[in-house]
This record gives sequence, structure tokens and C-alpha cells, in this order.
Amino acid sequence: QLYFHIPKIESEQNIAITNVELTETQEDFYKIAIDLQKFGEGEASTALQVYNGNLAVAKSVVKLNANTQRVSITLPKLPFSGYVQITDNALAYDNNFYFEIAAPQKFKVLLVGETERNVSLRKIFGTTEFDLTETDIRGLDYAVIGKQQLIILNEIPEFTPTLVANLLEAVENGVNLSIVPRETLSAEAYKVILEKLQLSATASAKSKKLVTGITFESELFQVVFEKKIDNFQYPFANPSFTISGRTLPLLTFADGSAFLQAVKLGQGHVFLFNAGLSSPNSNFYQSPLVVVTFDRMATGNNSAGLQQFEIFGEQEKIVDLNLETDQVAHIVNRAEKSYDFIPKQRINGKKLYLNFGEAPTVAGNYDLLFEGKAIDKMSFNYKRNESDVSARFDIPSVAKEIDSFEQLLSEFSAARDNSGFWRTLA
Repeated sequence: QLYFHIPKIESEQNIAITNVELTETQEDFYKIAIDLQKFGEGEASTALQVYNGNLAVAKSVVKLNANTQRVSITLPKLPFSGYVQITDNALAYDNNFYFEIAAPQKFKVLLVGETERNVSLRKIFGTTEFDLTETDIRGLDYAVIGKQQLIILNEIPEFTPTLVANLLEAVENGVNLSIVPRETLSAEAYKVILEKLQLSATASAKSKKLVTGITFESELFQVVFEKKIDNFQYPFANPSFTISGRTLPLLTFADGSAFLQAVKLGQGHVFLFNAGLSSPNSNFYQSPLVVVTFDRMATGNNSAGLQQFEIFGEQEKIVDLNLETDQVAHIVNRAEKSYDFIPKQRINGKKLYLNFGEAPTVAGNYDLLFEGKAIDKMSFNYKRNESDVSARFDIPSVAKEIDSFEQLLSEFSAARDNSGFWRTLA
């Protein structure tokens, strides 16, 4: 006989922290949004504190009338490694949410193209947020390719096999690549790189088309727009190609064909424009879309901003080591130094790839140690899939539900006193 016991809960009401997001960054402060969810009937309230390390930096009392509520908190713009904490009388595992806010870093961008064609892109990446390296194709140093966040091939005249091999290796290791074709580039010349991506290109009859569609749910744009917009200032372009294969359209023309599309390769992405962007072939450089599009290409794969990982979530983290080594990294819980583990990892060149599908098992703030030194900070949280304390479990049909362990002992005792029971065992 299979017995099944579901412990009785003292309260069917529970409050959980389900997420924390960095919503605004100013010169002197951060603004974070804390998402709370209430399970069960009736109103509820909770004390809420934000800790940077062991120091409380913000406090509030939150009253939840609806099932979900977002709370905005302003924090001083300092290195942050801590957690949000609430207090309720139900489950404890979902009362803390650990996270890091990484120090601002410069994003490395390599712009490959002719000086006169690079003017608009130079303006976008010439700010203090980016570390821009500019070169023409003849002066390209292949040794710097793997050290970038983004490489832009801006209307270069041709793609050589050596160039393509070096670029795609970098993409597989986490570098993003953006290709803006020259308006005179032939489909045959484009094929050198497209075939390596299992894509093909056919020449298009050049005609002016408006860019009217944005894939808001894509990784490139999903955190940019608060809501979908359909009345922005439409840029135009004269497309040179139609690219076929398994890609994700990011920006589309009014007829549904792609203007910008992406393909994932290893840890990075290749972004493919179907038209040259220089005037008079396009006015995309005058569109508000151009800044956010290229900015996200450079910053989207990056660890800057708020960071947190889900326990057993199979996420991967990429760390720049700036040296080639065969040493092993390990992770230490900052509150419980004895909790030290070695995650799955591999080193490719000067990049360290960490996978957290199997460990850690305990939520908290952690230090990433390499060669005995802390090189990064990380935070891990439990999944919130057990926060609904009122949810009922499905009891197997072959099982008998019991109210307590004492009931189980009583049934065993009754069975022991049954002589037929003992004859069955004999």
C-alpha cells in the first residue's frame, strides 16, 4: 500500500518576491523595480528592506490589494551586492531575492570600414560608454577580434575566407557581429559568409521601401520599449538582397520582408542588414531607431547592469580573463564560506565559460574566485514555482491519503493485530 501525506498549512496566504529589475540609471542613483506576488485571499502587507551587503539602504512597508504589485526603490549609485527581503508568516524561501549591480564598463566595439562611410556609426559609438576601435579592412588586426563585444563590418568591399573564419570563431565565443552590406556588393560575394551560416542571398530589384515593423519580443528590443509602437518615424532603404534561411527578422519593411535579421551562432549573434545604410541608399542613420539598434547589439550580450541567476537554471556566464590559463574557477558563498563549489566550465582563448545547471543549490550572494582572487560577484535565487501554498498536489490513484503520521502507525498496528495479515506474510 502506498500512503500519501500532505502537511496542513497554517495559512493559505503567502507573499513572494518574484523579480527585481534595474529600470533607471542616473549619474548619482539607480532605480530598481521589485515585483511582489500575493497568493491567497484578502489584503496583505509586508515590511520590505534592501541590503547592500549587511547594510540596509532602503526600507518600506508595502500593502498588497491586488495579487501582483511593483515597488520602485531608489538606490545610491554605488557597487551593489546584496538582496531584497520581505517579512511574512508563510514560506521563507521566497522572501529574499539576491542580485548584483555591476560597475559600469566600457563596451568594446570594432568598426571596420572606410573613414567616410563610418561617420554616423562613429558618432553613435564615440561616447564614453564605448571603447571604439576603427580601422579599414586592410589595417584590420585579427588579434583584437575576439576581445570585442561588437564588430561592425560597414560596407566593406569583399569577404575573404580568412576574415570570415576569424569572425565566426569570435561569434561562437560570445562576440556579436553586425554586417552592413555595400550597396554594390553582389550576392555571390555575400555568399562567402552567408553559406557558413547556412543562409543564402538573392539580389533584389532596388526599390525604396519603408521600415515599419519592429520585433518587440526579440532579445534585441524586448527591454527597450515599454509598449509596442506603430507610429514611429519610418526610415527607408533600397534593399540589395533577400536573405533566406533560419533567421529572426528584427526590423521589417512594410511588405513583410526583412530589413534587419539575426542568426544565433554559439554564444553570439550575427546581425544582417539587407541594404547599405549610407545616403542616398537609406536614411536609417537619421532615424531614432539607429541608436537603440546598434547600442543593443553592443550591450545586449553583456553582464553590465543587474545580474542574478536562477538555481538549476542552466544559465551560462562568460568572463573575460585577459590571459590564457588552465586554472579552475570556483564559487564561494559570501555568507557561508564553507559552501564552496566548482561549476561546469571551459576556457576558450581568454574567455571563461561557466554553467550553473547543477550548482549551487543554496540561494545567496557569491564570489567567483580564479587563481585565488575574487574576479567577479554573482547572485543566485530559488525558482518561485512553489510559492502558491494553496495549490493542491495530485495524489496518485494507487495511493491512500492520510492526515498524519500517527494515522499511518495506527493502520500498521491494526494490520499487525490482524491474524490474516500475519498468515499472508508467512
